[in-house]
Amino acid sequence: MTKEEIFNDFIKKVKWDNFQIINVCRSNRDNVQSFSFEITDKQTATNIELANKLSKENAEIAA
Repeated sequence: MTKEEIFNDFIKKVKWDNFQIINVCRSNRDNVQSFSFEITDKQTATNIELANKLSKENAEIAA
């Protein structure tokens, strides 16, 4: 299994559980691929999404 396949498998497993990935960064330095990510519980992720939606709506109304 390649590193990419392991990473993608991990992402799928995290999404099926009680956690959600909220940020993924991939980089390639000196021909070495690296991944970093942030995860949070699903309720917090839902709250973040709601806050972002309300913020966007507020900005649209104010414009």
